[in-house]
Amino acid sequence: MPEHRRISPQQSLALSICDQLKFCDETEEISRLYVELLSRAMDKERVGEAHPAFVNIISQLAPDEILVIRQLGEAVSVGDDGAFKTYFRERNNARKILTKSLVKKVVGASELTPEMQHLVTSICIDPEELAQPNLYSTFLEHLVSLGVVAYTNDSTNGGVLKGVMRSSKDAQMLCIKLSEFGSLFFKACVKNQLNNHP
Repeated sequence: MPEHRRISPQQSLALSICDQLKFCDETEEISRLYVELLSRAMDKERVGEAHPAFVNIISQLAPDEILVIRQLGEAVSVGDDGAFKTYFRERNNARKILTKSLVKKVVGASELTPEMQHLVTSICIDPEELAQPNLYSTFLEHLVSLGVVAYTNDSTNGGVLKGVMRSSKDAQMLCIKLSEFGSLFFKACVKNQLNNHP
């Protein structure tokens, strides 16, 4: 950040961040989120992104949850529906999230046009990027409870996925996105880490 933009951070926020950093390994991604948050608090052009609640959000995140936030933050806007992702879970086991290859089979067996099949699979999350993909639904529930992620049906009700069956005999499709609060968190703490992500 250029010197002319540097300001003293709000003392309570800076102390909270420093207190949390005492317990972090400097190589951990969690510590890098705190550093990004402190950087926002010291930047007069971006200080509004440094929400004080982010300190507590970071302290509660598992590394895989950061990857979920990253997946949603990297989502590309689809038409007028904004940025969202889809995921499929087994019909008889709501905790079992389908891999992208299984989603392609389910969508390929549907009556959707090839263009719509491509769209649905291209915006689908990939649980296999996580260290513990079997816990994807648990991570989502936690991120929803933190107010970072929200479920949305806008795209299936009247948007680009209108008419796409949300449910079949084998799977159920859900749409998720970052909430406004989650988008701010992504922008303030996670987005700049993308280039450093292996």
